[in-house]
Amino acid sequence: MKQKIESQNALQKGVLFTWNDERGFGFILPENAAENIFIHISAFGKISRRPKVGDIIYYHLKKITSSQKGKYTAYNATIEGVKKEPKRLSRKPAKKRISFGKLIVGFMVFLIIFVYGISKIISSPPPQIEIPQIETPELSSHSQQYHCAGKVYCSEMDSCEEARYYLHNCPGVKIDGDGDGMPCEEQCGH
Repeated sequence: MKQKIESQNALQKGVLFTWNDERGFGFILPENAAENIFIHISAFGKISRRPKVGDIIYYHLKKITSSQKGKYTAYNATIEGVKKEPKRLSRKPAKKRISFGKLIVGFMVFLIIFVYGISKIISSPPPQIEIPQIETPELSSHSQQYHCAGKVYCSEMDSCEEARYYLHNCPGVKIDGDGDGMPCEEQCGH
């Protein structure tokens, strides 16, 4: 009479009686259970060699939740006498350190370029800025005798030439009412 499968949480023991290495699965003949147990290569985790027929396997059980009711599969399995590969701690690559010599060389190169640039700036003549010459119209001999004396209105001007001088040279005059550049238009007849 076949025995019942022990508790699923308990560590089970059996012998691997079939193994398909190409497909990575096989079946365990349990030490004290009624039916064969399916095992996949992934149940072993990282091991130092592949399983082979006749290996003694320690494993835990879990029920298959598919159409195969009552079937079990092995997980968290080990092969007796075969060590699991130790978990490797992922190490971050060491930061590359710049040697002191390379740091000094880099600093010297920077310093040479900096000094060279400064010497070029200091030794080069300042840029020549051309200032355009503004031509001023020659003033008649009469206009050279005028100067801003506080006259503001056309009635204060002695001539049309004096009114033109005041309009172009003196601030605050009120002699061009329409802003057309012609002073005292009534008196000068423009």
